Amino acid sequence: MPNLPDYEYHSGTTPLLIDAHCSTVQHKGVHIDSHELSSILDDFVRELNATAFHSAVYFSSINEIVLALNAASPPALLSLTSHYFFVLVRNTIQVTLQGLHVNYQLSQLATYVLRNCILLLEYMVEEVNDVSKLLHWITDLTLLDALGNCLHTIERIAESNESRLYIKQITRLLDIFIYIQEHLPEDEHNSLFSRLLNPVIKCLTSANYVHAFKDLKPNTSTLNPYQKLLLVGCPHFLASYHGPRIEQKIEQVLEVMLPRYVSIIDTHIKTIKKWRRPIKLAVYHLLTILVFAEGYFITFLSNHLLQTLINHLLRLVNESTLIEEIHEIPDNSESLLIDAALQVINVLVREPDALDYLKQCQPTMTFRRLLSTPCEAIITNTYAILAYSINENDIQYLDSYLTRLLYAILSALQKAVDYNDETNDDSGYNPEYIKKNSMQLAETLTGLVRHEEIKREIVKQNALPLLVKFSHNLTGLAKQFILETLWTLSFDKQVAQQLRDDLQFMHLIQNVRKPISNKNTSSNNNNNNNHQSYQSSNLSKDDLISWNEAAEGAIYKIATGLLWTLHKESQIRQKTSKTASQSNKFDVAISYSIKDKDVVTRLEETLINEGYAVWIDRDILHRQSMESVSEAMNKSTVVIVCLSEWYVRDNQCVCESVYAMNSKRVVVPLIVEKGYVVNSWLLSMLNKSGIIEYDVNDSNQSNELVKKEISQYCRKKVVSKKVTLAKPKIYESNSVRFAANSIDKPKQQKVDRPRSRTVAPTRATAPVDQEQQSLHRSNSRNTPSSITPIPQTPMLINTNYHKYLPQDYTKRDTSTATYRTTLINAWKKKDILDFLYDFNLHLMMPLCDSMSGRGLLKFYRMCQRKPSRVHAQLNSELRNRFRGLTLPMGMYTQFLIELDNILEGTTDPVQIVTPTPAKNIPQVIFMPIAAPISTGAKRSSRATEANITSSKSLNDQLIEVKSDGNTIRNTRIIERTIFRPASTADRPYDFIVETGEESRILLEQVGRYAPQLYFLQQKAQEQYSKQSSRSE
Repeated sequence: MPNLPDYEYHSGTTPLLIDAHCSTVQHKGVHIDSHELSSILDDFVRELNATAFHSAVYFSSINEIVLALNAASPPALLSLTSHYFFVLVRNTIQVTLQGLHVNYQLSQLATYVLRNCILLLEYMVEEVNDVSKLLHWITDLTLLDALGNCLHTIERIAESNESRLYIKQITRLLDIFIYIQEHLPEDEHNSLFSRLLNPVIKCLTSANYVHAFKDLKPNTSTLNPYQKLLLVGCPHFLASYHGPRIEQKIEQVLEVMLPRYVSIIDTHIKTIKKWRRPIKLAVYHLLTILVFAEGYFITFLSNHLLQTLINHLLRLVNESTLIEEIHEIPDNSESLLIDAALQVINVLVREPDALDYLKQCQPTMTFRRLLSTPCEAIITNTYAILAYSINENDIQYLDSYLTRLLYAILSALQKAVDYNDETNDDSGYNPEYIKKNSMQLAETLTGLVRHEEIKREIVKQNALPLLVKFSHNLTGLAKQFILETLWTLSFDKQVAQQLRDDLQFMHLIQNVRKPISNKNTSSNNNNNNNHQSYQSSNLSKDDLISWNEAAEGAIYKIATGLLWTLHKESQIRQKTSKTASQSNKFDVAISYSIKDKDVVTRLEETLINEGYAVWIDRDILHRQSMESVSEAMNKSTVVIVCLSEWYVRDNQCVCESVYAMNSKRVVVPLIVEKGYVVNSWLLSMLNKSGIIEYDVNDSNQSNELVKKEISQYCRKKVVSKKVTLAKPKIYESNSVRFAANSIDKPKQQKVDRPRSRTVAPTRATAPVDQEQQSLHRSNSRNTPSSITPIPQTPMLINTNYHKYLPQDYTKRDTSTATYRTTLINAWKKKDILDFLYDFNLHLMMPLCDSMSGRGLLKFYRMCQRKPSRVHAQLNSELRNRFRGLTLPMGMYTQFLIELDNILEGTTDPVQIVTPTPAKNIPQVIFMPIAAPISTGAKRSSRATEANITSSKSLNDQLIEVKSDGNTIRNTRIIERTIFRPASTADRPYDFIVETGEESRILLEQVGRYAPQLYFLQQKAQEQYSKQSSRSE
């Protein structure tokens, strides 16, 4: 590309016709009509096309033209958005930016031209009624690439003498594209600005971003151009972007920057009282990125950093100098900053660890203060946070606000309903804002209605009919939250009767259809993959549609729960009471929340080992129907209710506890959350003297209290059962006794266990297919009390796990697998399954069969953060799906090791193609161990000629392979099989084999991968020959 002209601007260098027309435009100004202006623009185009594009005359001419247009700002120009003159302006900007990218500086004339042309674009974009009219020329890919290249090299540009001028124009052009993104209809957005994503991400994750923030002084009156670009422009672009790949890019930013964001806030929060507008705007735009971090805080932040972030956010929203400046409309820096901080807190309360710590901070008084501000958005966000964070003690401080709170929520919901009923768009409401606001307020009401004072206030204000009306008229998430609120209220007998008497409402919930199953939209999905929470002000129409579609499954479940509470529960209890009594099948049934799964799992194991028959809903994510739960409770002597805040927030859990108490079961209430206070309504139904506080830090003592309470009602002695049981045979090895499992009926073998324990099968002897069918009908686990229970991890089942897994997991042909030649973040389902199969990680395959490569990486990071918790969840899922199979810790650990090796090993995998003759290859390829092939399978000549020598221990084993009469050098075996090509061609062997497997499996692998090894030899020989020829 030729260099731009280095000339000073002189008015005499422009053609006379251009001078004359510019004088006319300036003279007539706003009074010039579109027809005359169009003719003038035509003349401009002809004169410019007649001039050499890169000449000083051209740049001087176009500079004169845009100066005249900017000065006059004629409204007629807005009607000529399709004129070819704007293409010339765009091309001039593009060429100038390309010159800046190459040379890192511009001439004075080129700088003036760039500034004036961008100012003209800015006028057009901001004044035109419909920005989509400009898209055909302003979103040219070459222009976007030129801007992106300048962002990529912004560090070099910042070092030039006139960098302030250059960066100011780059920031101004980026702001133009941000404005278009914010005002462009969603269906026209597509991927128009996707080419700017990577350059913006590079700026946001660079060290310069952190340095720019740290160099920012609290009393700074203005941001310099570089700071404005990095701290305002780039985060604003990312927050306003609605195109493709945004989820991956947001995750990419957060993975690098989330800990740095906490450090930045930690540095500046100390001087918050001195903050002026520039630093307030910079922190505000930082917080707009954190709004998108839902689901990532726990992944990328340690507990210490998470708590530090919460402390600083609370400090920010409690700052008097900011609160006093809040406006009714959040259009100033103080209002925007407080609102953004509340949005981040509103996202954080969805994280259990963050919510627990937030409650420890006791922020009720801070949020109460914000309820007195004039800004509706701030009040709404504050109510949403209080719905999660307040407890029964805190709510007394908000007593005077309850009426105002309900009035605000119901009024906003009424506004949303009225908007939906409008037949035209003259109401003056922003539809996306109304829908978002209705969803947020409906969710707030769902959280607050858990408190008895709120319930009484709803009844007092006679708001129930209005809520029923909303359930008819609202849709999507707003409808889901309103129905959830009505379900919570329905546990009150008076409210329940009112709902039963409303025939239209009963007809509504009876006719909710079950949605078509979609694996991609699960009701328990926390929207971790969505880059935008609906707390964000940049809510898109596509986000609303996706959330509304996801709400369909939840609405069906809530409607089913409402029908149970209002109608079916009493029928089931009456039917059960008329049925002849029979001996209980279970000693104990456990009702619990998924959030308390770890505690409950330990309790269940303790009870089973004590000999009690325990029923528990294992598939807690998808929940069994209340009919199944009630049937199990009716067959249980004791029902343990594991109380916590998450338990009472789950209406399904409340349904279970209410049924247990109404059906006259023996209920043992267990508080499993430290500091949880049972609300008055639930306390009135429970046996106050029998409530046990379960201390997770002293589980042994807590377990003794539970066992003591249960022993009053059921015994763990052998009781006659109708089921015929096979008497287990006990084998002893190293003072450890085990029972042969009657399910698998395997050959009896010795198994070593770390602890001495006598165990027996959990079920009666029965044909495998019948038992398999029964387990498919229910995911529950029952333990007959007439036998000694088996431990949580039945190792004997795992030794024969192949018979329980689908054939696709146990017999795969991976000879053509592509994962070896593909980067892990581009893996597909087949690549992941092939990888797990090759490394003998068969039990991980059903757990990862729906993941993509990026999903696998995120799952890997979760495992690194909390390995024990993830292992427990994987164990439970595997046990539910496949007849009690468990995931051995060794296999789980090996899975993490293999991913470690891949991520830390070679980044450019070797491509596998059709083999041709060769010798050695100077690079490393890892060959995994797969399931053993049949004894009749063909083996290569190299495999059949190999022989193995063994010494005393596995780690001392040496492998010796003969190839063409040459003895291969001995190499110590390690944990996995690695075929390491010789690094030089003059060595007398082809590969070093490192493995921890027995010789038979090793030889089978050599035979299996012989064609690939042969190809690698050929490739190595070619590379070595090229290197030798160069050296000669």
